[in-house]
Amino acid sequence: MMNTIRSTLLRSRVFDFDAPQVLTDYDYQNTSGLSKGDFDCLLNQLPSLNNSPVRSKRVALAVFLSKMRMGLSNRILSTLFQLKEKKIGKIIHQVRAALINDFVPYNIGFNHIERSKYDLAKNSKWKSYDATDCDFPELSEDQLRDLTFGIFQLRQAKSYVAEHLEKEKSSSASPGAKNFFVELCDEQPDIVRVRYQSRFTNAKTRISYIQFDENKKQPIVCCYCTCSAGSRTIGCCSHSAATLWYLGYQRHLLTPSYVQTSEKYFDHVEASQKYSAYSSSSEEDMKYTLGHRPDSDGSDISQ
Repeated sequence: MMNTIRSTLLRSRVFDFDAPQVLTDYDYQNTSGLSKGDFDCLLNQLPSLNNSPVRSKRVALAVFLSKMRMGLSNRILSTLFQLKEKKIGKIIHQVRAALINDFVPYNIGFNHIERSKYDLAKNSKWKSYDATDCDFPELSEDQLRDLTFGIFQLRQAKSYVAEHLEKEKSSSASPGAKNFFVELCDEQPDIVRVRYQSRFTNAKTRISYIQFDENKKQPIVCCYCTCSAGSRTIGCCSHSAATLWYLGYQRHLLTPSYVQTSEKYFDHVEASQKYSAYSSSSEEDMKYTLGHRPDSDGSDISQ
């Protein structure tokens, strides 16, 4: 009699993972996040997970995956699977140990891949090019101000570009070259990144990422940098501003009909730095000249 009642209760469980015909593939997907085939495949890779008098290994895996997917409390899981609450915590610990011992080393852990191959695959995605080989959209001064949210970052950008050119000059094999190198990814041709040496320590490098779309009125989709201010939502950091200013504006100035290398633009960068040093005084002088604009004959039209 007791065995009959127990069997009836077991068959009436809310989540009966022991009976394959009870739950559909849709039910497996909703509760565990895996299809029925993927669930069985994962279960077969856990030989150290065994059945116990209170639950099967299928139920144990279902409890663990349901906990991970839905974030339910142990009390609710005990009701759904008709197990004691204190057993739920023990089951989760057992499945976790089985996954670490049987599944992780052969599938998602670092033990199944050589570090050298990982570094090679990671670095091979990004290749270094001269800036002239980058199809970066041209930007106007107004677009630059909108992106940088002011002119302070633009003033800083010019010095960063000059330092970047000097760094490439010193590391270049040819002694007079001053190339502005960028890194492009074959998988994401709409993203360009540039490495900048930190001003505070030589041991750190800041990487600026710019995503662009030439088909949009505002071609810059987003900016990001690995520096402390690089993830801001309004404006951008000085490293990203340097990339935007050089690739989108400065290198397009005085560009002849033939393609030049970045070396040709170095003098323009230095000249723009000298000009920016006097830009503030020029803006202040403008306030006093706007009210007294002379006419073409030399007379003062403000009177």
